[in-house]
Amino acid sequence: MGDPFELDSSLTKHWSGVKPALRFLKETLQYSKRADIAKVINDRIEIDHNTLDPFLIRDSVEFLRLSIINLLAYKHLVCGKYLAWGRVTIYYSYFYIINCLLRLKGVALVHLDYLDEKPLTVRILRPRNSRNYRFQECGGASGHKIVGEEFARVYPSLGNKTISMYTIKERMDWNYDLFYASQATDKHALKEAEDRCKNDFLDPNYGKTASSENEAEYYNELMAGFGYEEGGTGQYQKYAIDQFTDIGKNSKYGSFYRAFFESMLQDLGLLESSDLTKEEIANWLRNAISQIKQ
Repeated sequence: MGDPFELDSSLTKHWSGVKPALRFLKETLQYSKRADIAKVINDRIEIDHNTLDPFLIRDSVEFLRLSIINLLAYKHLVCGKYLAWGRVTIYYSYFYIINCLLRLKGVALVHLDYLDEKPLTVRILRPRNSRNYRFQECGGASGHKIVGEEFARVYPSLGNKTISMYTIKERMDWNYDLFYASQATDKHALKEAEDRCKNDFLDPNYGKTASSENEAEYYNELMAGFGYEEGGTGQYQKYAIDQFTDIGKNSKYGSFYRAFFESMLQDLGLLESSDLTKEEIANWLRNAISQIKQ
């Protein structure tokens, strides 16, 4: 099998000619009447990619920002021993990054609200062998469930439907179930928060420098138990950064991507989090900036 994080040259080709919009996709669609959106859905009308691409790429970049900010927040929370909300926050870091990657593939889930009318949830995607978009109405399924399923479908080498559903359930348990949240100051919860805090699971060499078999086993258990949440989300973030870097290097709009990475680097200096986590992400961003011409 090939590297699941190998850059996709077709994405670079598709997005390199697209000028990112100033507004987001939902802002744009919200101006449309509900009846007009319904007609696009019911009549299976394809929307020209030039109309939606600028908003999708802008959304994608912003979802990356949100994912990184939530990862920093997660690390800050567990270092403060707030395990329950930390576990909720790492989920949202994961949720935002898979939305980022889905939009890169031309897939979006958008919730639209209308005054005195029922809200509408729309799945937007590019049909096979087409560069244009179609809208589909989503029924009563959870938006998080739909996003998880779409990620597994669109990125079969990265996503897994079963794991996505388990991750969603865990987030809901720690978010809403008193049985879980009430354990936040128990001895085992405080120890887990400490382990989540002091270990840099973003480090690609994590655990490889173990000096003994017992130490290696300890590191492996931490990664398998919960470190994968941080480490896996970080891998997705780095992959997105690398893909945007490749797009920026081959685009006349490269200054947009460079400016975005520079702004994210500045954000790292404004937000409190683990120094190791911030430095790891800063290295990704510096590398991206160095590759995109001014």
